[in-house]
Amino acid sequence: MPLPFLSYTDDDIFQCLNGVLLAWALLIVAPKWRPTQAIVLLSAMFYSALYAALIFNMIYQGGALDFAAMSTLPGVAKLFATPEAVLPAWVHYIAFDL
Repeated sequence: MPLPFLSYTDDDIFQCLNGVLLAWALLIVAPKWRPTQAIVLLSAMFYSALYAALIFNMIYQGGALDFAAMSTLPGVAKLFATPEAVLPAWVHYIAFDL
């Protein structure tokens, strides 16, 4: 489910998510280097905004989230069985674990 304001497919967006590796590499190699903090912060802000846009788009397109199902393991497994849910979940993982 591509974002309406971008001309990229979900697959294109997924391929670009590896850009976070620069921030992770800087955290490992040069954690005290002054630009590291700015690059990590900007990366986290970018991926957080992308996550919000993907969730908003999923809800706007009619993909209602079943919050009750998210409290059980089978419910989460069923949710992640759809590609429309996997991309936002992966972006969430990238954004909030950075």
